[in-house]
Amino acid sequence: MDVPAPAARTRPDSITLWPTETDTYGIQVRWGGPDGLGQATTVRDAVRASGMQAKLIQDAEGSGWAVNVGPLPREETKRIVDTFLG
Repeated sequence: MDVPAPAARTRPDSITLWPTETDTYGIQVRWGGPDGLGQATTVRDAVRASGMQAKLIQDAEGSGWAVNVGPLPREETKRIVDTFLG
């Protein structure tokens, strides 16, 4: 599954990966600042529209917004990260 175009154009401030107990991975993509909520919402909606699970969350300190994606298989995780880094 490819990362939707609106998500790929919204470059994040940080990307975090973590392994799960089922040999899949979770991805957290984060944006800060005054535009963070809009960017995170755009990505969450685009990811959900492509059939992946995505959850919008606010940082504990309230300084930014993140989208948690997954769990995803290794190859799909790699493709998504490459899209954001490209």
